[in-house]
Amino acid sequence: MNQQVLSGKVTFLHSKIYIKRYLPEKRMMTMGYWVSLVEPDKKHHELESMTMSISYNYSDLMSNLPCGWAREWQGKQAQDMIATLIASVNELENHRNLYKQFEKEPSKNLGTINVCLEILNDALNLFKEYPEGIIVVD
Repeated sequence: MNQQVLSGKVTFLHSKIYIKRYLPEKRMMTMGYWVSLVEPDKKHHELESMTMSISYNYSDLMSNLPCGWAREWQGKQAQDMIATLIASVNELENHRNLYKQFEKEPSKNLGTINVCLEILNDALNLFKEYPEGIIVVD
């Protein structure tokens, strides 16, 4: 397990899962998932991964969108999620006020609609580039 200390926080990196543990005065832990695509053959070589991870701060927000929480994407083919992600982006962009209740801590930019839109668009671009890929959520 790799460990880095950056400006008062310790970051533990293991595989593609990251966990941020802040110093005791913050009392906060965030876990995120990396979404990547593997080839649809039996070898499942990795094709590409998202540039952003998806932290648990977005679980309530995403669970209320057509796409659902990212953990539910596991094992699906990328092309099967494209229309759902487009619908989720459109829903979130057109009805922001309905989804504000699911933001975690907007003042700290945690679980916000704007970042969620970035995450959804990142996934959408990846899935469009490799539509035959199988989604892996680590």
